[in-house]
Amino acid sequence: MKYPVKSSLYSVPGSAVLSRIAAHANRGTPVVLAFHGVTGDPPGNLCNYEGKHLHLPLFARFMEHLRERYAPVSLSRIARWLEGRAVLPERAVAVTFDDGYRNVLTNAVPVLNALEIPGSVYVVSDFVKEGEMVWTDAIVSALSVTKKDRFRLELPGRPIDLPIGNDTQKAAADTELKALCKSFADSERMGLVSKIVSALGVSDGELAGAWRDHDPLTPADLRTLVERGIEVGSHTAGHKILTRCTPEETRRELEESKRFVESATGKRCDEFSYPNGGWGDFDARTGKAVRKAGYRLASTAIPMRVRRGHDPYEIPRYTIAHNRTTMAEFAAKLSGYPGYLRAIKRKIVGPREP
Repeated sequence: MKYPVKSSLYSVPGSAVLSRIAAHANRGTPVVLAFHGVTGDPPGNLCNYEGKHLHLPLFARFMEHLRERYAPVSLSRIARWLEGRAVLPERAVAVTFDDGYRNVLTNAVPVLNALEIPGSVYVVSDFVKEGEMVWTDAIVSALSVTKKDRFRLELPGRPIDLPIGNDTQKAAADTELKALCKSFADSERMGLVSKIVSALGVSDGELAGAWRDHDPLTPADLRTLVERGIEVGSHTAGHKILTRCTPEETRRELEESKRFVESATGKRCDEFSYPNGGWGDFDARTGKAVRKAGYRLASTAIPMRVRRGHDPYEIPRYTIAHNRTTMAEFAAKLSGYPGYLRAIKRKIVGPREP
């Protein structure tokens, strides 16, 4: 119920005017957008039930709005601005993509190139180098092709029994199983994912063929991205949450992925994106490790505008990851209008109690 109510607030009469006012008021604070994939398949596939891969026509409309109303810039330029080494135009916006899906090259980049919008793609090097499916995709892919109608798994002190007889139940199970996996240390998570796929009775071939738009970029594709004007950065080697890694694991995740990207592209890999990217997924220790590994910026998934004083190794981004996102909501996020709604709410109901 929460989502439709929020969307309706963005669509009420006068919201477009408020968005334009907000965009003008916030013209000096840049925005960074985070996407994952862009698919030509229409919404409805269980493997994309969350809308992680935006439908191409929707993505194109979003980018046309950005080009018309804002000033697209690279994320590296925003980082230099934070360091006092660059000037930004008013209404600056950067576009980024996480994980390294091939549909970014085939679907998103032609749109960006046609509209002269720069972009950054952060790749999971094991995903690109070895075709090793991102673990979150493995779970939903296994659920989509399993022939079982219940999922059962015995974990120490925590037996799991979930109905998976239809897509609605499978989507609910996917949400629960991903949350469970995220609660485990990275050293244990992949073993648990393997147990989940095995319990669903899905073979490696069935898993890989569940949805072809989960396919990764290839090493050769990374060089093509650079040739098309896209900056290529790292999203770790194995999509591990660094705060749950040992210092040695953190170093390996950062250095191996950086070396791979540089070897594939023939260019320095200066940019990094934290997996998951929320509060608690990065800290002072991981920030120091990112600097030591030789990166020049790092981005998070904290949804806020970029302001002077932000650490260039903790750049916030708004994640756009649902096909239910309306044009009005996208315009509002770019403009900062939601911040005005929150301010109005605080005035009406008062500040939250501590």
